[in-house]
Amino acid sequence: MRRPLLLLAIFSLLALGARPALKPLPGRDALLAADRDYSEEARKKGLEGFMALFTDDAVTLPVNAPLVEGKPAIREFMAKAYETPGFTLTWTPLHADLSDSGDLGYTFGSYQATRTGADGQPVVTQGKYVTIWKKQPDGRWKAVLDTGSPDAPSQP
Repeated sequence: MRRPLLLLAIFSLLALGARPALKPLPGRDALLAADRDYSEEARKKGLEGFMALFTDDAVTLPVNAPLVEGKPAIREFMAKAYETPGFTLTWTPLHADLSDSGDLGYTFGSYQATRTGADGQPVVTQGKYVTIWKKQPDGRWKAVLDTGSPDAPSQP
């Protein structure tokens, strides 16, 4: 039931922010840089680095689980992953776009999550994600909605 709402929101954002490919996109590079920086923070600082990207009222849409609302709930949900032996999460933004007002945008890209399996070998999941961002009063970008999906089942 919520999936159609998510798709409607994403397509609406895409339609509102659609621009010709060669037109300069003020702020686009800053949003891509922010997304890359948050990935680096998550790589270096784990859960604390990951949590830095969210607004207090952010929502995540995890795979095979109900939506998770609010930063405390996101922290609780993601703590389980970060407590898993060998867990790392990195992502690479591939594209960004902004609303005409410049205070709302989205990025999408690829991610890789790794954990140690029961046999002691790395288990790698690769996938894609989309994040919707809102520019904060201090000028920083923060995620208001984040979701991702694996490309295939995890591989040892």
